[in-house]
Formats: sequence, C-alpha cells, structure tokens
Amino acid sequence: MNSKNLLSRFVLPVLLCFGSAAFAQPENTSIENELIVRLKPNYSLENFFTDVKKSDLDEHEIYFRNTIIPEWNLHLVRVVQSAQVEAVLKKIRHLPGVQHAYRNQKVTFRTTPDDPNFLEQWNMQILGLETVWDATTGGVSAEGDTIVVAILDSGFDVNHDDLIENIWKNREEIENDGIDNDGNGLIDDVAGWNFALDRQNFTVGSHGTSVTGIIGARGNNGKYTSGVNWRVKLMLLQIDSSDKAVAAYYYVLKKRRDYNRTGGAKGAFVVVTNASFGIDQPTPCIEYPDWLAVYDSLGSEGVLSVAATSNDRIDVDELGDTPSGCPSDYLITVTNTNREDRLATAGFGKKNIDLGAPGDGTVTIRSLNGVTNNFPGTSASSPHVAGAVALLYSAPCEKLIASFKQAPSATALLMKNWILQGVDKLPDLENKTVTGGRLNVKNSLELISEYCEVKLGPLEILGLRPNPTTDELNVFYQIPDFEDCRIRLFDALGKLYYDEIFTPSRFGEGIKKINLGGLSSGIYFVTISKGKDVVTKKVLKY
Repeated sequence: MNSKNLLSRFVLPVLLCFGSAAFAQPENTSIENELIVRLKPNYSLENFFTDVKKSDLDEHEIYFRNTIIPEWNLHLVRVVQSAQVEAVLKKIRHLPGVQHAYRNQKVTFRTTPDDPNFLEQWNMQILGLETVWDATTGGVSAEGDTIVVAILDSGFDVNHDDLIENIWKNREEIENDGIDNDGNGLIDDVAGWNFALDRQNFTVGSHGTSVTGIIGARGNNGKYTSGVNWRVKLMLLQIDSSDKAVAAYYYVLKKRRDYNRTGGAKGAFVVVTNASFGIDQPTPCIEYPDWLAVYDSLGSEGVLSVAATSNDRIDVDELGDTPSGCPSDYLITVTNTNREDRLATAGFGKKNIDLGAPGDGTVTIRSLNGVTNNFPGTSASSPHVAGAVALLYSAPCEKLIASFKQAPSATALLMKNWILQGVDKLPDLENKTVTGGRLNVKNSLELISEYCEVKLGPLEILGLRPNPTTDELNVFYQIPDFEDCRIRLFDALGKLYYDEIFTPSRFGEGIKKINLGGLSSGIYFVTISKGKDVVTKKVLKY
C-alpha cells in the first residue's frame, strides 16, 4: 500500500437490525459495488428498503453497509452484482425518499507531495518520509504549539515562493514601525535578525535558502520541492562569524525561555537549531567555550541543536572540529552520505559524530525561485536532521508534548535518542560515527509511537468495554504492525452487522468504537482479522 492514514479513523455507524436477507454481507465485494445514498429527513432506512421491495428491484440486489453520517441521513449500500450497479442506481434515484445517490469512488491518498521536483528528491525518499507524512507533515504539536526551527546561515531568499508562507513571524513585533516592540534591543526583528549586518533585512543567499528549503520548503503546493516539513515556521538568523553565531543562539535561547516561562504567551516554541557551518580547519571546541555553553543553555530550555561536521575527510575525534566536536548532550552532529549510502568526503568520528544524513547530490531550492539538483556537502546533511527533529515534535502524541512542557530538557534528550536509535546501519559508517548509521525518520517515528504506549504484539482483542453494553462498545486491541485490519460484528447465528477495514493508530491506545444502538438485545461476537489470523470475543447487548 503506497500510502495510508496513520491516525485512527473512528467510524460510528448506526447499525440497524433488519430481518430481510437483503442485508446479508457477501464476502469479497469491491468498492465499485458501493453506492452512497442520502435520504430525505424523516425517511428512515426501513422506509427505504420497504420502497426497494415495492419497486421492481430484486430485494437481494442491494443491502445495507453502514451509516456514514447519521445527522445527514447518509448511508452506504452495496449492490451484489457489479453488472447491476448502474441499473440499481437509476432506480434508487427515483424512490420518493431519496435525496440523491451516487457511486462510492476510490480515492488516491495524496501524502506524496505534488511539488514538481519531488520525484527527484531521493534525499527525502531514502529517509522514509512518505510514510511519516501520512501521520504528520509538521508545523503544529499535538497541543497546538506552533513549531519553530532556528536557522543560522549566510543569507536567505525570504521571498522564495517555496519559503514565504513558512517564514516565522515574531508576534510581539509590529513590522516596519521602527520600534523595538518586544524590548529585546532589536528593531523590527519580524522574521529573525541579520546579525552579520545588524539589521532586520537579510542578504539573499543561495546557501541559506537551500538549507532552509531542506528543512521547510512548503510541501504539496505544486511548486519546486518539498522540505522535510511541509509546514513549519522558519526563524532566520544571518551570521558570518563565531561571535555572531553565539549572539544568534542567544536570541533563540531568549525566545524559547520566554515561551516556557509565559506558557506560550510570549517568545517562540523553538525546538531545534541548524548550523550548516563551522570553523574550516581542525579546531578543538574548547577554543570556543561559548559555543558549548550556549548549546547546554539551549538544551536546558528544551532546544536541540544540529551541526554539520567538516567537509574534509578528517577524524574529528583526533583533530577536533567546531562545532561538531563540541561535547554537548544537546548537540547532534552530522556527516555526509551520498545516494549510494556511503560516507562522502566529510569528517567522521566514533565518539563525536553522531550519524550520517543525505548530503552530496541533494535536491532542494536555491535563491530567486530556483531549484538545485546538487546541493553538496555536510551543509545539506545537517538540515535533514534538524528538519526531522521538528517534524517528529508534530507527531500526534499528547504524552510527548506534555512531557516536553513539564521537563523540556529531559524530553529533548529523549528526542535526540529517538533520532540516533532510529538510524539505518551502514557498513561505511561503522566505527566512524556514534550510531554507525544514517538518519531514518520513519524508524524514529516508530520509536515515538512505542513511547506513546502503542502495544505491538500478536493479534489480540485485549478487552471489550463496557460488557455488557447498551449502545457504544469500545474494542481494545493489540496488533503486530500498523497494516490494515478488519473488524466485524456478528450475532449468535452468524449474521453480520458491522464490517470495516481500518488502519491501526500509531499513537495512543489501540481502540475501535462501535455503536450498537440499533441492535436487539442478545449475544454478539466481535472479530478482528489480519490476513489468516482471526481473534474473537463475546459481548452481551442489553
């Protein structure tokens, strides 16, 4: 299956108990046999099937499937024989209580973005992002926090069509009023700040634009490329020296600290920074103690930092590098892997370089509304990881965000651990990085889903509650993976009343809800099947 919704799709149909054999559920019927029927107000399903019998329709040609939206009186029915669908549809449309009826169509899930250069973006596809985007495309946490990535670089094209909608806006600043509204000493720092030239406006630069595009080029907008995040806010900080870098990091620190201390009323929910830069010759981080201090300070507020290592093939453990040689727990250091999943010309270190990520040959945007098919080096590798951190914070897991707000520094370390544990092991990175692997966002999402208490194991119905029940039944289940399952409800004689294919949720407790409000009292059986495996439990309906 190319794509599927990873979130639970709870369908709460009104299940009615009909005596006619017209409602029997034959196996292996296809969607081409399905019709969506909207009935007029006060015209019941019983009325509908009574009129079906009165017409010249064979009562065995059509049967009830489920109610789609009760308040709209909208239902799904099936026609037994495909060859009869059009004839049945025409007759149904002439029944007195039918408002309209039409075929139920298959849909194509569009989580693969429609950006014209996406098919060339091997760098996105190798990270498992097409699966992750079924769960989240970024931008907002499970509790509605607007996620921000801070990018320190040499310049940005803020008017690029693929970036402009995702640029962060400082909500405490009034644009172009010449006043320091937020009192941070910077006038009109609406999208961040140009620390290199000490002004609000940025130099248009292809390097920073390309880096920013990897993190957050607007996805599924029919333009250029897709970033790791389709929707995320990009805080822009232009730098050209280590002092400006430290000043920019401190800007981020204050914004996140304000956010934490005011419960989100001020500041910004910055979760990660990206540094696709460094000191080019081998330099021990101890020579730049403020860099190390600021990474630790950012981490204490819940902000991870990501840094590219050298583009020289050096052993960072022996020769040092800044910032990728800085020993902060809150820093993730990244080297460069190519299309063949091999270490490119880049720094390495079993102690100091955490993982690899796509670099040479990366497809991303460049300035002046352009695209580059070869944005090279570790400058491309680092933003893949920074973008992944931001994307994973948007996973629909309330437990994650609650933890992040109660213990931001500890949860930041959890996120780093999920990034590192989720790598694909590569022979070329063994003993050359901490993890011996290359970023895989899908694997990291799986680890978060485990943290969010999804139970994986042999197919099992863990419980039915309440049981006995009157109307709504909660079916608690365990599954071996997140592929589609089938849930059905039978009476004691084997008559089928409910049948749904569903995709298990990757987040929260495995649960399906079934509305039994229209059923007669008695004993029923719930089954969940996956392939040849079937599990069953009994429920008593009052």
